[in-house]
Amino acid sequence: MRFTLVPFIAAAMLLVPIGAGAQGLSYSYLDFGYVGSDLDAFDENFNGGGVRLSVELIGGLFAFGNYAYQT
Repeated sequence: MRFTLVPFIAAAMLLVPIGAGAQGLSYSYLDFGYVGSDLDAFDENFNGGGVRLSVELIGGLFAFGNYAYQT
């Protein structure tokens, strides 16, 4: 699992300097996603969803939230 994330992390690190100088850059977002787990020890698969939220409260102060569920 750890080695499958390495290419995605490397790609994200390469994109950071490109967007860092953008005018009007905002860190407020609402993100929906899929969550899945495969437990080999129990031969079980769990699927679900999640939501992440970031909102700027006042200049430079942000509130972050994250919720995920699996069944």
